[in-house]
Amino acid sequence: GVLAASVAHGCPAACATSPEWAEASRELPCEEAGAEELRSHPTWQAWASQLDVLLAGRYLGGTLLPPVCQGSCEAAMLREGCGIVGVWREALGADPCAGSWTSAEPLKTSRPLAPLCPLACGCRSGNASEAFQGSPACPESCAPRPIATPV
Repeated sequence: GVLAASVAHGCPAACATSPEWAEASRELPCEEAGAEELRSHPTWQAWASQLDVLLAGRYLGGTLLPPVCQGSCEAAMLREGCGIVGVWREALGADPCAGSWTSAEPLKTSRPLAPLCPLACGCRSGNASEAFQGSPACPESCAPRPIATPV
């Protein structure tokens, strides 16, 4: 899959609300793989390899990547797995869960990481990022379930 697939890259904003996305979202579990498992996941590998290219030009004309990457955002994403979410939010104030990799112009956007990292993104009730709950990027299985009342 292509990481740079957002409204800014020509993908319609309606994709996240399409019937196809809703169906796919229902099938995604509200769990995430560890960093080691993600390193062998084809989609994660592809997205990691595209991250340096996505961010090129944002930091001093592309000569430097964000310091959080320690020289290679691809290596950081592969090393951290879904842990990249917290590291990125803290260091750059941007939210890769929503597909936002920079918080200042020019904005760099991509597919959201939430479908692959729902726990790190706070998709499930009780996680650190309550503001992200209910995002269309989150798997539907993460939505809070209504509490059954005894009859």
